[in-house]
Amino acid sequence: MPWEAQLGIFKQEVVYKNKGAIQMAEHNVKVGEVVVYHDPVGKPHNALITTVHGPSCVNLVYVSSDSNKQDNYGRQIERQSSCCHAAMMGVHGNYWRYPNEQPNPVVAPLEK
Repeated sequence: MPWEAQLGIFKQEVVYKNKGAIQMAEHNVKVGEVVVYHDPVGKPHNALITTVHGPSCVNLVYVSSDSNKQDNYGRQIERQSSCCHAAMMGVHGNYWRYPNEQPNPVVAPLEK
């Protein structure tokens, strides 16, 4: 494994939709970097990357939005593991993105 990978630094090309156009962006994903995590219902949370598994797969931590989740340190944290980048997900929730990227659109369920 290269030394950059051992430090949690991966060079990646991210494909994302911005104002209807497909754009390419180059970015180094780093442990400790601030990103936006969208929970399973699509609600955004500021998050920190804790582990980098590959160019688009990370573990992250964010502050719980549930005000009942308190402890001696304040609001509890929640974790997500093996979370994919928005470009890899075709849904509006359970993914991460960079703060300057557009979120995935909300898509209504298909009717049978």
